[in-house]
Amino acid sequence: MFIMKGNNKGKPMKKLSKKWKIIIFAMAVLVGGLYGIYKINNRNAFEEMYNSYYNFVPTTALYNMPQIEPTPRDEIGLEIAKLYYKEIKNDIKIEFSLVSFDDKDEILLIGSTFIEEGVYLDVSYVYDMNTHILTNNVSFRGKNLPVVENYQKQTKELLEKYNISKEYLQEKSDELLNTVLTDWKRYSGSSYSKDNMGRLTIEKDEFLK
Repeated sequence: MFIMKGNNKGKPMKKLSKKWKIIIFAMAVLVGGLYGIYKINNRNAFEEMYNSYYNFVPTTALYNMPQIEPTPRDEIGLEIAKLYYKEIKNDIKIEFSLVSFDDKDEILLIGSTFIEEGVYLDVSYVYDMNTHILTNNVSFRGKNLPVVENYQKQTKELLEKYNISKEYLQEKSDELLNTVLTDWKRYSGSSYSKDNMGRLTIEKDEFLK
């Protein structure tokens, strides 16, 4: 009698185990399929990073990248979000801004370099998800800078004041892009890099041309 009960209990356990295997396999196929669609729909590295933040992406969300400061759960998926690198790289403080508001869908990559007390040089990349244009800009910010209407004129004057050359700006710009895209590639398994960013149009401001 006891042997029969033991055998009867064993059969349902085998069936349950088989069901779970089927469920797990189906979930794996679904996740793999969604990830495949995600990879195909991204034209370039910036779209990968943007979509990993706002859309369902298994294990490779931008905010989980090891170099990024931890993001509180209630701040994930905000219409306007900021992410910060934990460490300064090559004297550059790196941050992301992500925007998904009305018809504005952008990801901004900003690298700030300390110039003097209250003055920072910002090199930025702004990618527009709708136009597929990546804009590379240079600007200054800080509490010791006056608010002006003509920022291009101010930038030109400050570049001259601090003797900052176009070569230096290009070097900082390349360092920023290479650091972030290399970190993203290692983390996400992306096929894109600084030398192969994917399909996009790059526009540079007058200080980087």
